[in-house]
Amino acid sequence: MYKLLSKIWKLLGKKTQWFAAWLIHAKFSVGVSLVIPSEDGRVLLGKHVFSGNKPWRLIGGYMNRGEHVFDAAKREAKEELGIDIVPMRIIRIRSGFRYRVEFTVVTELVPADTGLKIDHGELHEVGWFAAGNEPEGTLSSHLETLRVYREGGEVVVENL
Repeated sequence: MYKLLSKIWKLLGKKTQWFAAWLIHAKFSVGVSLVIPSEDGRVLLGKHVFSGNKPWRLIGGYMNRGEHVFDAAKREAKEELGIDIVPMRIIRIRSGFRYRVEFTVVTELVPADTGLKIDHGELHEVGWFAAGNEPEGTLSSHLETLRVYREGGEVVVENL
């Protein structure tokens, strides 16, 4: 049976194979979250408008189709905070969400007195927080990400 299916698959051609694979496999979105550290070791968190009972989270959002993860990080920082950042490295990749994969990107140090222009359509407020002083209502997975960041860990890949 597998030999027959293999022969049929090869006869389909690349475009039809791709379309068939697209139809059969799950569709999902890709998110990006940002660890934006200040020069004094604090990290920027935002109280997100659409986040229910755990509104404090890392800054971030969804990637656009065909967008590079670092370009998405720059775009989200610009859209939500009005600042330009330099992405440095990925520290966490989480999958296993129902329809989403998330990359966490560490950025260069940003002065805490940077004039942030908050997009109030996405964020109620933002704040710089030291380790262990994150506000109540911070998303637990983002607290774990901050722990990994502060311990200087390598890339963590998780399948939930």
